[in-house]
Amino acid sequence: MADKEKKGLFGNLADQMKDAIEQSRESAEAKPTGPAPGNVIGQMMERLHDIQEKQEEAASSSVSNAVNVIKDAQEAAKEAREKAEAQSAATNNAVADALRQAQEAAKAQEAAKAEAAKAEAEKAAEQRYTVQGGDTLGKISARFYGDAAQWRRIYEANRAIIGNNPDVISVGQEFVIPDASTPLPAQRTYTVRPGDTMRAIAQRFYGDEMQWKRIYQANRDRIPNPDVIHVGQEFIIPE
Repeated sequence: MADKEKKGLFGNLADQMKDAIEQSRESAEAKPTGPAPGNVIGQMMERLHDIQEKQEEAASSSVSNAVNVIKDAQEAAKEAREKAEAQSAATNNAVADALRQAQEAAKAQEAAKAEAAKAEAEKAAEQRYTVQGGDTLGKISARFYGDAAQWRRIYEANRAIIGNNPDVISVGQEFVIPDASTPLPAQRTYTVRPGDTMRAIAQRFYGDEMQWKRIYQANRDRIPNPDVIHVGQEFIIPE
């Protein structure tokens, strides 16, 4: 209970007690046969004391209840604040994750677009050639690169069309002609030894001596006559 309220309450009680004491005195003077004034005052003082005790107990109980209510409110506010902070942190993390995923997706999309644009540009820049009668990969290579030995570049770019035998191409087939800067595929080589023939070399690598023409076609620029090869020559061995 506030000090001001207590003061007002006890002030009123004091006024009432004064009035009661005055009335008792007047009554005693008017009626001397009644209770002695001292007894009346003592009773009134006891009553005032009881009232004060009750008021103090009530005030103490109210203050204690108020303190408990305040404590409960503080605990509830603390718990609510902690929950709010946890939710805020979780929300911030979720937003950060979503932003990072969006950025990664955008980068991947841009990379895919760049690759697609590059592929389209390369496709647009590609030359194409339709096989004519009498053509070989060596002749086509010489036409476009000025070097028959680069036929493997054309073969690798069109292997799905040509198949496993680069010596067999058909009129009407359409080949992609890669840019001359396209690296040649890795290739096997073999150095001629004493006693070697084209058939013996084919047997060594393919298990079939009749495949000698494949080796011959891959090395026509260095084998004028397939029946005459020399020790120390290095031949390309097609896959």
